[in-house]
Amino acid sequence: MGIKEEVKSEVVTLLSTLKPLAERNPDGPVRGASEDFNHLLARAQEAYPELKAIQQTSQLFNHDTLATAVTRLAIIHGAILSTTTFVA
Repeated sequence: MGIKEEVKSEVVTLLSTLKPLAERNPDGPVRGASEDFNHLLARAQEAYPELKAIQQTSQLFNHDTLATAVTRLAIIHGAILSTTTFVA
């Protein structure tokens, strides 16, 4: 599996993990999840240098909210999906 496929899988997994938490407590802090997000963001920026949305996504800090984390993951996810060719 190449880096693009790994990043895509990791984004989907982290998004599906954080989304239910953010729905219950959107203002809750991300705490340690910020480190995981920031590592994933760095890998996404490396894997997709041509995607401006990913390149302009900011890191998370421990005081950022779960809603912020989900929003940033959704931006990354959407940018990655924009590169997918759909066959009808």
